[in-house]
Amino acid sequence: MSQIGKYVRLGNIYGGKKRVVIVPMDHGPEMGPIRGLENPIQVIENLSKLKPNAFMFHRGILLRSYKFLNFFNIPFLLKLNTTNEEGQDPDRNTLVDSVEDAVKFGASGVVIEFLMGSKYEHEMLRDLGLTARECERWGLPLLVMAYPTGFENNYDVKLVKHAARIASELGADIVKLPYTGLKESFREVVEICPVPVIMAGGTKTENFSDLLRVVENVLEAGAAGTMIGRNIWQADNPGKALEAIEELVWNYESKEVKS
Repeated sequence: MSQIGKYVRLGNIYGGKKRVVIVPMDHGPEMGPIRGLENPIQVIENLSKLKPNAFMFHRGILLRSYKFLNFFNIPFLLKLNTTNEEGQDPDRNTLVDSVEDAVKFGASGVVIEFLMGSKYEHEMLRDLGLTARECERWGLPLLVMAYPTGFENNYDVKLVKHAARIASELGADIVKLPYTGLKESFREVVEICPVPVIMAGGTKTENFSDLLRVVENVLEAGAAGTMIGRNIWQADNPGKALEAIEELVWNYESKEVKS
C-alpha cells in the first residue's frame, strides 16, 4: 500500500511532465535572511503564478504559506534536517521534523540533506536510513540532497557517484547532486544511479546564460530536472529566471530521461 502512496505523490510532483523544476527555499536556518529570501512568503506568491513542479522548505514557511500553495495547487516538499553555517558544526545536519508530520501537512515528499565526508556522516547515514524506513511506512517519496564535502574537489565525478549510490541504496526516490563540471562525467553519475537524478543549482552565477548551458548539459546527460534556488530568487527578475528554466527543462527533447 505504501508504494501506491509514493506513486501517487511522485505523480503530483511531476505533474504530467517528464522532468521537474523544484524551487528550494530551505536556506534560512543555514544562512540566515540572505538576499532574495528576506520575505520567503512573497517569493512563493510571486513564483507560484509560473507553476513550478514543487517548492521545498521547512515547516515555518509552510505554516505561513499553505493556503496560498493550496490555492495555486502547487505541491511542496518538507525539509527534515538542517544546520547553521555560523555555528560550531556547520557540516552537522540535524533532524528537525518528521515524516509523519509531513504526511499530516499534506506534503508530496520529504527532503534529507546528506554530507558525504563530514565527520558527522555516521549520524546523517543513520538519519537517512531511518527516514527512508518511515517514508516506506507512510508512502511518502524521499528526495536526498547528497553532497561530497571537505574534499579537495567536492565535484569530482568519483565522489559524486559515490554520494549518489549512498543516497539511492539507502532509500532515496530522487537524488539531488552537484554538477561535476562536464556533461560526459555527469552522464556517468546518472547511469550508475538507480533512481532519477536532479541537478543542484549551487551559488549564484554571474551570467545566467552560463547556468542555462549547464542545465542543458545535465538534461543531455539524462537528468530528471533541477532544484535551483539562488539563481532564481536572487536574480534581478526571479520570475523571468524561473520561466527560462521551466522552458528549457520541460520542453527539452533528447534521449529518454533516467527514471
